[in-house]
Amino acid sequence: MKRKIDENLILAAVFGEDSSSSKQEIEVDERLKLSEFHVNLERRYVSKSYSSRILTNAQWNKQMHFLLFNNFTYAKSYVGHKNFKDYCNLSPGQYTDVCESLEDKGFICREKISEKPGCSPKDTRTITTSYLAPVYNPDSNTLIKQKILNTSFNTNIHKIHYFEVPKEGFDEILKDKRLKIIHKKLMFKLYRFNKYQLFRGVDPNFIYRENGTIHMSYRLLDDLRLSRREAEEILKLLERYGYFFWNSVNIYEETIDTESRLRVLDEELDMNREVEVITPTYQLKREVIKWFI
Repeated sequence: MKRKIDENLILAAVFGEDSSSSKQEIEVDERLKLSEFHVNLERRYVSKSYSSRILTNAQWNKQMHFLLFNNFTYAKSYVGHKNFKDYCNLSPGQYTDVCESLEDKGFICREKISEKPGCSPKDTRTITTSYLAPVYNPDSNTLIKQKILNTSFNTNIHKIHYFEVPKEGFDEILKDKRLKIIHKKLMFKLYRFNKYQLFRGVDPNFIYRENGTIHMSYRLLDDLRLSRREAEEILKLLERYGYFFWNSVNIYEETIDTESRLRVLDEELDMNREVEVITPTYQLKREVIKWFI
């Protein structure tokens, strides 16, 4: 499907600059859903260090909910139980317990604020401050609180390992009550290695399919504590629900020093072979545009 995109938007998406008002046509896969905005998700949330002993299912869902609505400039959000009902069924008491637990563990801080001085408690609202994820200490099986505001600036200056998930995709995954926590973690893990500009989807060094056989990195299985069969079953489910599709690409194996890596090419070479990579349905618009520049 062809979509007309103003070159101003292309340059703004890639370089943050403006240019002439001329237009060009680029062909965008009609299966893709393009997103302007993203959520910064720290790798810890989809790693084995954050097991159910650290965050229960309800706590993990609620923390994701806070991150979905977090303002990554100020680390603030205003969403509460009423909005969270669309994502997880908790009673008001259960919701309060979950938030208090997240606060005790150092993920967030909550405070009541009023719009006007002297307002009654009914006229106040809760503002939530999000912190960078606590560090897990495996020796003591405890969390080390950081109390550092979860902003884009702090994420970069403290060299926090994170990845970007398109905001609309993040919202849809989190809201889908057909999915279990492990399903959501696996889908987010795919976004961890997703780079449309380079691979047209997920890095084939992490996972790809060739002649009907799925080849996946041990990191996927180890990090999520899954068997190969369990991972393949979850992938089938996520594909059926429309969260990703398989995309045919040409790859070749490049060896630098003693390390070999798979590379995706635009053109066919004698050394190429065709495989399929996973392409998450939701993609950041700027990443898709970069592929055509």
